[in-house]
Formats: sequence, structure tokens, C-alpha cells
Amino acid sequence: MKTVFIIDDHIAFRTGFRMMLGMIPGVMVIGEASSSAILIPETTFPAADVVFLDVHLKNINSFELTRNLHNLYPWMKIIILSMFSEPDYVTNGKQAGADAVVLKSVVSDALGTLLQELFPGEFIFDEKCSQLTGKNT
Repeated sequence: MKTVFIIDDHIAFRTGFRMMLGMIPGVMVIGEASSSAILIPETTFPAADVVFLDVHLKNINSFELTRNLHNLYPWMKIIILSMFSEPDYVTNGKQAGADAVVLKSVVSDALGTLLQELFPGEFIFDEKCSQLTGKNT
């Protein structure tokens, strides 16, 4: 069973995404947040196997948050989600320790495969982002 935590400031996205994740056998959403406030080390954060993190959060830079999560929970897989295919997101995400940068528009089509492929430990590029950076999947 892989545990998942969702961080996105749009409740409609979180609700729909939680429903999609709930349809994948072996995946359990253990929490969600609209901001990174829950992730401050002094709070109780249920350390998930996977965190889906919106690239644009109101109260913190998502790449900084990725770096902090990667340092605090090195086993945790971090997937940055974006509405836009920006090459800098892939570069900054990888440098911060993210395991994947994926467009929200395509994540539903490949969600199960993405979760399965994350655990060998390879960085996974979203196909559209990889075309922009010249990287291969």
C-alpha cells in the first residue's frame, strides 16, 4: 500500500485528484492541505510515500518546499504538478529533489503508471516537459 499526501490550494483539484487516486488499487490518500503550513516540522505531518505538490503555492516557493521535504523525508517521492509546461519547472524541480514534474492536464491518464514507476528511484519527466528540455523519458 502506497500512501499519498496532496498539497494544492485549489479544493476542486484536490477533491477530484483524491477521487482518482482512490480508484487505484494499492493507493491510500492519508491527507491533504491547501498550503505548506501543515508541513512545518513542529506540526504532525503524516509522512507519506508520495507527495503531490502544486508548483504554485501562495505561502511558500514549491521548489524550496520540495528541497525541505527531500531533506526531512529522503525516502518520500515528490511529484510536482503544474498547469503549464515550463522547462524551468523541470530543471528547478529536479535540482530541488523532486522525482517527477507532471502536467495536471495529463496526470490522470498516467497516474497509475507514474506511481508504479516512481519507486525504482528514477527521475520521471512528463513527456511534454521533456520535449521542451530535450530530455528523454
